[in-house]
Amino acid sequence: MGTDTKFRKIKQCKLLISFLCTLILLSGCAKNDVAIERVIDGDTLVTTSSVTVRLLQIDTPELNDGECYAEEAKSELIAILENKAEISIGMSKELRTFDGIYLEQDPVSDSKDKYGRILAYVIKGKMNVNLELVKRGAAAPYFYDGQKGKYAQELIAAAEQAKEEKLGVWGACPSAILDPTSAFSSGSKLVVVDSDQSNLTVLPNTGGNCDPNYKGCIPMYPPDLDCANIRALGLAPVYRIAGDPHRLDRDGDGVGCE
Repeated sequence: MGTDTKFRKIKQCKLLISFLCTLILLSGCAKNDVAIERVIDGDTLVTTSSVTVRLLQIDTPELNDGECYAEEAKSELIAILENKAEISIGMSKELRTFDGIYLEQDPVSDSKDKYGRILAYVIKGKMNVNLELVKRGAAAPYFYDGQKGKYAQELIAAAEQAKEEKLGVWGACPSAILDPTSAFSSGSKLVVVDSDQSNLTVLPNTGGNCDPNYKGCIPMYPPDLDCANIRALGLAPVYRIAGDPHRLDRDGDGVGCE
């Protein structure tokens, strides 16, 4: 075989490969399925390839800040990925693998955030998981830097409908605020302690029950709370700005439960 013939065949093979790749792209087969290994919270998950994904254009209550409906939002995301209507709060499902999912990014947004997390819509079958969370009242729209993506109007309409029907966070957290231009705030939680101090119940804060003696939203006295209660709410450390009715700052340095 001559050199020219050999180069001609190589060129033909390259053209064929290029043509097949184009067909795949045009047919939509270029969507790469991912498997989800772990759900961190209502809007963050990790794939089996150790890639952290932040759900785009939405925000859910923060678990680390002890916000109202944070645990429920995480459980709703798990339930949606599992394709179940019901949720089980508190069950350890984080290590289950969820298949049949792909990620869709939006030209209006960066591909990653400042923490290196992939910013994407999570698509399961024909369902936009980000939008579904908003429909269920487990999330609210959040357009970072005012960037409205391809599903912005659907997200706003879904949030307004969920709020009107008092679904999810809108029924459970009276302090929840719908403002797509800012990070979502659902309000903090309120501790109710039985008279014998043996039972701790965490309820949504109504917004008017924050003790003015402390920075942030520490529940009003009474009942008397100790640092174990405060840590259970994710509110430690506590910064005292006036009195100390809960007696959390035992050494008087202005910081309690550190």
